Amino acid sequence: DKITSVRQFVRNTTLYEYALTAYGIDPDSVSAATITKVLESDVSDPTSYVNRLGDERFKALSSAFNFAADGSVATRRLVQWRKG
Repeated sequence: DKITSVRQFVRNTTLYEYALTAYGIDPDSVSAATITKVLESDVSDPTSYVNRLGDERFKALSSAFNFAADGSVATRRLVQWRKG
């Protein structure tokens, strides 16, 4: 609840390193700028930054967090289905 932007997430060293490690990403091997772009990317857009990387770990990381393209917390995505 206290993280309200990608910038805050990246600056919280403990959370940042824990999240990256959980997705199999070595925090020392990737820049904070790259992670910021990944988290601000739209996984559903085939031409987005995260999809152009071609690395499933980054796609999974981006999908796990709810950040908008401007780095703010986005509205939660909901699955929609139609009966019938």
